[in-house]
Amino acid sequence: MEGDKYIFLDVDGVLNDEADLYRLSQHEEEAPTGGLSHLRELRRIVDATDAKVVLSSSWRISVRGTDDVMASLAMVGLHLDGLTPEGAPVEFIRRKYPDVVLRDTRKSPWDNFEERTDDRGAEIASWLHARGGCSNYVVLDDDVHDILPYHKGHVVQTSYANGLDATKADEAIRILNGNE
Repeated sequence: MEGDKYIFLDVDGVLNDEADLYRLSQHEEEAPTGGLSHLRELRRIVDATDAKVVLSSSWRISVRGTDDVMASLAMVGLHLDGLTPEGAPVEFIRRKYPDVVLRDTRKSPWDNFEERTDDRGAEIASWLHARGGCSNYVVLDDDVHDILPYHKGHVVQTSYANGLDATKADEAIRILNGNE
């Protein structure tokens, strides 16, 4: 993992913008990404940084959602290198990030009644920790309220109205390449 670079990818508000989502709602048979421009910007980030793409979007929770994202990425020659977990262990998060106020927690039998949080930033932190840590990553997301407390300096906030554009892609490239 040392030396690897990762892009934690949201879909809606990054690969889809507001106009794409409206158009897609009218034609459900289309792929989850409205236009190729956002995918091309993601491809440009990968080409400039040699980063791997990890899906952190809620699209990862369903097989169909993940399959749709993989099909869209394939349109520009990209693939997924992983998915963040659904929920992160609260004990680990409280130890590693003692100042972060968790949004919500839950216990369930399929988690062995371990207390977990669905904060997106915690899920990303848990994914990174499970692989030995990494300091060279960027999170692309339009809704960052539960990401920023964990990943300051690694977040590129897109807008729901515009998605991933050239300016935001340039920002991600700077972060991944160490602000070269």
